[in-house]
Amino acid sequence: MESAERQSLIEQLSAAPERVRQATQAAEGRSRPPGEWSVNAVIGHLARVEAVVWQARFRQVAAEDNPRWERWEPDGIDWEGEYGGRPLERLLGDFESARQESLRFLAALSEAGWQRQGTHRTFGRLDVAGLCREMLKHDEIHLGQIRMAG
Repeated sequence: MESAERQSLIEQLSAAPERVRQATQAAEGRSRPPGEWSVNAVIGHLARVEAVVWQARFRQVAAEDNPRWERWEPDGIDWEGEYGGRPLERLLGDFESARQESLRFLAALSEAGWQRQGTHRTFGRLDVAGLCREMLKHDEIHLGQIRMAG
């Protein structure tokens, strides 16, 4: 993988917490569409998935040869019930802290570490950069939710 591509991924991942914060501020005062998560639930989801999905996958790829993943996100969680009533600033801080931990892990990876792969049942083989691209897609989905919500 080219160093410039790796740097671009890291920059985009680094920018996500501020983008989430800005989208949250822009959504303030608007009511959320029926059936959609609140902003708090979305941000709580982002923070939790960062820790229990993305970071776990990074650790697996580093430690195992071609780990296999059946699911992408945790099942059976009441996101609204879990995070809807928590303070927004705390949730934003939790997401920022979790993303910073992911970035520290990525910064420490060697070139060979970036080449390691795992296989997801739906998405196929992913190297570390592929996982980062999936993280960015996940961020964009939930940024869209925040922009619609209030």
